[in-house]
Amino acid sequence: MLVLAFLAGVGVGAAALAAYGRLGGAAGLGTTGAPESAAAAAELPAPSFAPLMGPALDDVVLTVVGHRMRTPLTNIIGYAELLQEDAVFLEQTDFIPDLVRIRRSGEHLLALVDDVMELTSIAAGRVELRVERIVLSDLFERVREALAPLLRRTLVELDLRDGAVDALHTDGERLERALRAGLRHVVALAGQGGVRCEARRSDDGGVIIALSVSGVRLTAAQREALLVDMSQPMVAVDATEPVGLGLVLCAELASVLGGELRVGPADQALRIEISVVDRRA
Repeated sequence: MLVLAFLAGVGVGAAALAAYGRLGGAAGLGTTGAPESAAAAAELPAPSFAPLMGPALDDVVLTVVGHRMRTPLTNIIGYAELLQEDAVFLEQTDFIPDLVRIRRSGEHLLALVDDVMELTSIAAGRVELRVERIVLSDLFERVREALAPLLRRTLVELDLRDGAVDALHTDGERLERALRAGLRHVVALAGQGGVRCEARRSDDGGVIIALSVSGVRLTAAQREALLVDMSQPMVAVDATEPVGLGLVLCAELASVLGGELRVGPADQALRIEISVVDRRA
């Protein structure tokens, strides 16, 4: 039954599902029933799944599932938004909270799918850096625009400052993705406080981008736990917000860009620092 559900979920056609059902019935692997006789079952060769196992299969499955999930999730989000607008227009406000939950759940799943696909590419060694000159103020504005819906919902004030850093040479697409992932996580932690994102030059000529949250402090135990497992929420996170893999992806992308993600000291305002190598020729 799970196999049938998976095949249907990734878009396998009805004819293929029917063929699978006939094959399953013949081999006693269908959803119901059993082989016609013990003798018939004994004649069937024992299935061998060994050639199908391993990282290669995991990679293929993740790729297929990722691509197949993006389109329906995008449709769910879009239709939920349209229905929400209709509900407002028709003054049927009782439906709006449910439609908002549907849309945010879709956004959360879509963020997870995108983050998992990116992590899969990193783990498989398929990441090729496209180094270019990045004007930091322009990148910050693109990040602000991408996070605008989240900022409006959470009422978080995002203060982006490029400091004395005019530009750097790195993979701009991945740096932007790292910032979006880190800020999604940090904004969800901020409640209705403020988040500052500020860049500065490091002593070795690279760039450090610091994300700080006013009003959120980590205890020593929370900081130690975060260093062990960045997938945990640290402090209460609004579960309705599409955090995705947040700091996990941010840390991996920082590593790809030649830097790292660091956590500030305990018992002070939460501070996350992302270091990036400036790959000037």
